[in-house]
Parts: sequence; structure tokens; C-alpha cells
Amino acid sequence: MKKFEEELAQLEQLKKAAQSRKEKARIRELEMQRLLKEAVLKQARLRKEAAKRKVELRAKAEEEARRNKEEMRRREKERKERLAYLKLQAQRLREELGSPARALGLDAAVYEIKCINRVLLKMEVDFAKELEAQLKPLREYHGQKIVQAEKIEPRDKMFETEADYRARVSKQTDLVQSLQAELTAKEQQIKNQLMAELAAQKNPLMEQMHRISEQEFTLGAEEVKFKLQQYVPEEEEFAVYVELRKPSRKSFLFLAFLPVPKAKARDYWHHPGLLVPEVTMGVKSPGIIFPKKVVFYGPEGAAYVPNYLTGLLTGSEAREISRDGTFIATGTGVVIDTKTGLIWAAKDNGKGISWHDAKRYCENYQGDGYGGWRMPTQDELEGLFDRSRSYQAKQGSWNVHLTELIQLTTCSLWASETHGSRAATFHFYYGARYWIPQSYSSSYRALPVRAGN
Repeated sequence: MKKFEEELAQLEQLKKAAQSRKEKARIRELEMQRLLKEAVLKQARLRKEAAKRKVELRAKAEEEARRNKEEMRRREKERKERLAYLKLQAQRLREELGSPARALGLDAAVYEIKCINRVLLKMEVDFAKELEAQLKPLREYHGQKIVQAEKIEPRDKMFETEADYRARVSKQTDLVQSLQAELTAKEQQIKNQLMAELAAQKNPLMEQMHRISEQEFTLGAEEVKFKLQQYVPEEEEFAVYVELRKPSRKSFLFLAFLPVPKAKARDYWHHPGLLVPEVTMGVKSPGIIFPKKVVFYGPEGAAYVPNYLTGLLTGSEAREISRDGTFIATGTGVVIDTKTGLIWAAKDNGKGISWHDAKRYCENYQGDGYGGWRMPTQDELEGLFDRSRSYQAKQGSWNVHLTELIQLTTCSLWASETHGSRAATFHFYYGARYWIPQSYSSSYRALPVRAGN
């Protein structure tokens, strides 16, 4: 009996325990339902907030696009106004210059070409400033966009795979490249428009200058003096030193190589007055005069036309001050090689210089007040080398082998040829050609040269 009572008590306890577990499970179920509903509600709120932000961002983007459009319209209007102003300025400059006079004198033609060049330079400066003014806001606007697009958040390894990250980076990179391409295209469009307009404004002036440069100016006999320098019987040719003089301007001189038969050469050498020169000059930009045509007439009616003319030498000191074989030094600081017709600077630049700086030095050289200078080739430098001549360079202990009329401060000169990162040089002690890195400077110099006409 007692045993049954104990079993009944245990069953009652189990029943109560089962009832308690059932209630707890129900409570847990209800709590789970509550949490799920709260999560759904929270998700709905987040979606609502995201949608609201999306609408706000779209509105902000539309507003920014509208402002950008208005700004672009404003800039385009401003650009057109500035371009119109530039056109008016160019027109005013052309009107001030006037139309080219026909039958100009030589001095007037030089003056007019110089005036045209000043106007052209002013136009180019104005258009260059306008180009920069138009490009600056464009670059600022696109630059901000590009900088923003280049900002790539680092990978979140917890929620982003490596493939996802690479895809995101690739997308941003494509965007940056697209923005850069858009900027480049717009820059080029502006440049093309301005350059086309500049060309349209310059063309009438260029044509005007071309018409002046086509004119010929024959000098009177009183303006031309000449001196026969030497006769080369093998070539049947005189080297003639021609000087052009006029009180109103500087003197000019050049060398002419005049073919004369040997049968006549002796008479002309002893009696140069038998030859009557006729020199026709021309003018080219930037107001440089040059001999277009030279003819020497003999008493028997023969006309002797020089085979070759050197470039002009200018200035009151444009006369021979020294001679060394085929080399003639003038008071303008140049040396003429009558064999090749080349005109050399009488000295190098005087200090160490890289190839690029040497090229710039030669091209900008104005030692005798005349342009057209350049860097010599290796062949031209080797043409100066003469083992029979020697003097010590002004810097260092090296001897150099060339005429003393051309003074070098060291033995190595840059030449114009390049190969990759190296440039040609010529060594005036060894008489050898070398190829040196263009950045080297300490032992190398520049010697400008210019060719004859």
C-alpha cells in the first residue's frame, strides 16, 4: 500500500513538472514570436529610413546636377564672351598694324615684319592666358570628382570576400578612368576651339608677312663692297667677302663662293674693280635680312653667280679681325669656315652642361645678335678637328686640336645625335667620337653653329 502511495506521489510530481515545462516552452515560444515581430518591425523601419535616404540622395544629386548644369551654362557664356573679346582685341591689333605696303624699302620691310611678329606674340600670349583661364575651373571640378572616386574603403573581411573586394575596386577604377577620360576630352575640345580661333586670327597676319617676305630689294652699287679672299684653282672658285653698308643701319657681311674660270681669275684678282656686284636682299621672320640673289658681272658681259652663300653677320664689328687657314674670325664673336660655309661661335659656353641644356643653349644663342643657331653634329665637330693644330684648353691640362680662333674650355663637346638615353660627343684631344648619358655635365660643353643660306 505504501509502495503504491509513493508511486502516485511521484506521478503527481512528474505531472506538475511536465506542466511547468509546458508553460515555460509556451513562454519561450511567445517570447520568440515577440522578438521576431520586433525584428520585422525594426527591418521595416530600416527599410523606410533607407528609402528616405535614397530619396534625399536622389534629390541632392538632382540638385547638384541642376547646379552643375547652370554652372556649365554660365561658364560657356563667359567663355564665349571672353572669346569674343579676344577676337575684338585681335581685330584691333590688325587694324592698328594696317595693310602691307607694296614696294617697301628694305628697312621698312624689316620694321613691318617685326611689328607683325609683336602682334602675333601678343595674340599667342592672350590666347594662352584664356586657355588657362578656361581649363582651371574645369580641372578643379573634375579633380574633386576624381579624388572622391579614388577613395576606396579597405576590405571588410568579415562581410566581403576577396572577389567582392576586387570587383568593388575594379568598379571604382573604371569610374576614375572614365572621369579622367572625360576631363581629357573636354580639355582637348577647349584647346581645339581656341587653337582654331587663334589660327583664324593669325592667318591674315601670316599671309601679310608672307607677301612681304616674297618681295626682293636690290641694293645700289654704293651699298655693296667686296673683297676677293682667295682662289682655289682646283675648284675654279673665289671666296669673296661681301659687305653691305648703309648709313641708316648696321653693316652686314657674308661669304660668297664665286665660280670664275682660271683664264679670268688672275685679271679679277689684280683688278677686282672689273667685277660689278648686284645683291638682291630678302626679309624673313623675325625681321632677318638675307641675300636672296648675288650676281657679279664682268666687263665682257659674263654673269658669275655664287655657288654658296654663308649666313649674314651683323653689327658694326662685322669684319674680319683674324684668319687661320680657311677660318676667318670676325668682330661679332663668330668664326667662319670658308671650306664648309658653317659659322661657329668663337667659344664654347664655358662651364659643364648636360645635353638637354646644351641643346637649349645653342638654339637660344644670340652671340652676334643673329638667330638660327643650333647644336652641331658629330660630323661637323670632327670637321673642326685638326691634328696639326694644338692649344691647351682653358680649364684642365688637356690639349685640343683645332684652330685657336675657336676657344674651348675643355676637350669634349656635345653633338646633336641621340640614341636612347645617350647622346653623341666629340673629343678634341683624341679626335674620337663617344656616346655619353645625356645627364652628364661636368666635362662637357656646348658650341653653337649655324649654316649659311
